Amino acid sequence: MAKLINITETPDAITAEASAYVWEQYEAPRKRVKRARIVEHRFSVSIPKYTEEAAPLAFVVEHFPEAFVNLKTGAHEYRPGYDQPVRYAGGKFYTPARFVRGGKPSAWNSSDPRERIAAHVNNTSGVSERERTEYAEAIARDEVRADQYPATMDRADRVEDETSYFAHNLAVIAGEVWEECSEPFYEYYSSWFGRDQSRHIFVETSKNPRTRNHYGANDRAALAYYHAGVERLGYIRVLRPDLVTIDRKAEDLAEDADRAARNLQDARDAIKELQDRLKDARAHLAETRDADAKARANLAAYEADPRAWWSRKAAEIEEGADPAKPFSARRIHAAEAVRRELAKEA
Repeated sequence: MAKLINITETPDAITAEASAYVWEQYEAPRKRVKRARIVEHRFSVSIPKYTEEAAPLAFVVEHFPEAFVNLKTGAHEYRPGYDQPVRYAGGKFYTPARFVRGGKPSAWNSSDPRERIAAHVNNTSGVSERERTEYAEAIARDEVRADQYPATMDRADRVEDETSYFAHNLAVIAGEVWEECSEPFYEYYSSWFGRDQSRHIFVETSKNPRTRNHYGANDRAALAYYHAGVERLGYIRVLRPDLVTIDRKAEDLAEDADRAARNLQDARDAIKELQDRLKDARAHLAETRDADAKARANLAAYEADPRAWWSRKAAEIEEGADPAKPFSARRIHAAEAVRRELAKEA
């Protein structure tokens, strides 16, 4: 595990300095494959800070008081209402960490920035004391390959990725940890319990809308149209109208327009395909007409004078034939045989 060295605070960030033992590659004498050793790696992780002026309030989510039945105990419980602020800074939305906390409160998800950053740094993986002792002699003899376990595990880049990941969605505002969230939106929920249907509209900030049941902060008319009389568990107070991007009706109409455009293009493609098939069919008709006329003329000529027909056939075979080619030679031989038979009948 990593070891916290100190935590410093500046007007722009809260930064934790720490160290962890990691595996490092190196070139060993007379070894074709790189070897690995354990070294101490110093690193830092920061959570940016914003003043309240630099992160102005964009929305306030008013969660209404709620009476509900605890499904685990069956007891009737009451949840008081509360206001959830949403601020906008650096192109992102943030809400206090206490509103998106998962599980029981702990240092891991604390709203105190020093406590939270210390907990995560101290839990960052690294080479343990047991591994350092176990592999000390092997490292001294250059026996640990860099491309094999355990040298492929706890490296400096992995420690850096782990610490930067936990802090990438955090900010400190007014001395409190805020977590990145989405633009607040209404979401319609419906479920069945036995014969009773539970329906309500709540406000979501922790994820982006992924269903068709979401509505933007200004979609009150759409909510009234689609879900009149449904119980509402929250209200979005808009302080920055310019930051509202979710518009359910605009999304629906844009989807309808895209679908209509696709259908129109499909119809055009179908017409073009039919036109191409009609063109090919007409060409085929012309070819079959020519073939029919030629076949009828050939039949009429034969019926009128069979001897003359065979004589012309022999002439056609001999015309342009090359005796040097085996196939032409056989054809010439056939024409000569036809002429001999015609001569016998004369």
